Amino acid sequence: MKLLNAHVTAIPPERERFDTLIAPSGTVGTLNELANAHGVEHMGFDSAFPNPNAVQIAIKNEVESVLQVGGHPILLCTTLVYNAEATLRLAEELKKDFSERIKIVLGGQLIPFTEKAYLNNPNVDSVCIGDAEAIFPQLLADAQSGDLREQYTDWLRNRPQRGKFSFVNYDNFFALEARMAKQREVSGFSQLCIQGLGGPGCSWAAGNKNGACDFCALQNITEMNTQPLDAQMSVEAELQEKFANDRLFDVSNQFLPFINPRQNAEWLRKYIQTRNKYGVSIPKYTYLTVTSINQEIAGLLKEAGVVEVYLGVDHFDTEALKEENKSHRTTRRLEQTLNALRQNGITVRIGLVVGSSRETVQSLQSLQDGVAWLKSNYREMIKALGVFPIYVLPGSKVYERVKQIPEARQIIERFEQRGYFTKEEEAELTRIYIQNHSEASPEEIEDVIKKLQDSVAEFTISHDYNNSPGPESLRE
Repeated sequence: MKLLNAHVTAIPPERERFDTLIAPSGTVGTLNELANAHGVEHMGFDSAFPNPNAVQIAIKNEVESVLQVGGHPILLCTTLVYNAEATLRLAEELKKDFSERIKIVLGGQLIPFTEKAYLNNPNVDSVCIGDAEAIFPQLLADAQSGDLREQYTDWLRNRPQRGKFSFVNYDNFFALEARMAKQREVSGFSQLCIQGLGGPGCSWAAGNKNGACDFCALQNITEMNTQPLDAQMSVEAELQEKFANDRLFDVSNQFLPFINPRQNAEWLRKYIQTRNKYGVSIPKYTYLTVTSINQEIAGLLKEAGVVEVYLGVDHFDTEALKEENKSHRTTRRLEQTLNALRQNGITVRIGLVVGSSRETVQSLQSLQDGVAWLKSNYREMIKALGVFPIYVLPGSKVYERVKQIPEARQIIERFEQRGYFTKEEEAELTRIYIQNHSEASPEEIEDVIKKLQDSVAEFTISHDYNNSPGPESLRE
């Protein structure tokens, strides 16, 4: 038996993936590590490089190789909103070529919201709901005995050991060296993803009474990783030695595990001590909240090797921030955070989300004023400034609102029957939500978004309103 762990992308081959977007998939690295820990032969594929067609050909070639020696190939795919259609298309092609000689297993964030569509799809052998760490042992045992189930469900809350999330493994990762070379060519650095001590959790979502932000659909968002620091640093030391990459991208939804600054400062000192103990010197890019950073924290972040952070600024209007569950985040607080980071030589990536909250003429003007302020005062430290329309993600509070709008019902029903949204449907859901939720019209909001995108075109990542991959693309 051989596991083929794949992350499928719908990005056309002619489109370049810049900066952090070209980093090899950390999800594939996690699946590789799970396979490695259980002694299973495996190969990782991420179709973003060199392009989706080339990677799909490589997957088919690998399947043929496994079959020729009498092996049993099993393809594991993580299914997300932006890649679900492409993933199902690949499953169809593989079944057409290899029939039941290959088994196809799908998991991921999208599955719980369109479960029946995947269970009824003739090209999908097994559907997984929950954490791979929890599901993998039983899935593996059943696959080895030839009794693969149609469905595996094991939510995090039912796990006997909570917070034990897997690290990553980039051995047997297709075209990894060439991909890292391409990273250096287009962005000046090569980067590998890790799931660090934050795990899938967000300290803000876990620690405040209103939970996650309105547009957030990340699962296990309140579950922080409890792996020991020594285990984390031994993995980082090994990656540093094996791959000589220029930095690590910690995809934990929040790098700092607490809301309380004193607790974070104490944790960072232990982190630095353990990092030094293992000789880890590789720089790091992380996710942080604006309010998690002060002068002391910024200095400790620098000492911990953090050279760049992603900040979900999201909006500048007071009422909009309140609706998005960010009422604590004032412009004054943002200014203090950016100043502290700048004084420690830490650069930033910033995302703004338009239309999640009720947009008015005043709120749209605040966005334009805020972007002008950022460019005027912090141009030299901003590596990316993305402006995105609200992206209606299943699992978010925004999605639950959209489901109640009659005009959206037909699109939701098609999604639940097929298992994915088309790009046209995604754009239409955005329009429907804005039209029903905002005082400003969809056309007015689209016009502001386009103006803002034009105004930040000098920065690394641009964005096409009509081909929206959503705000998470800037982070990833």
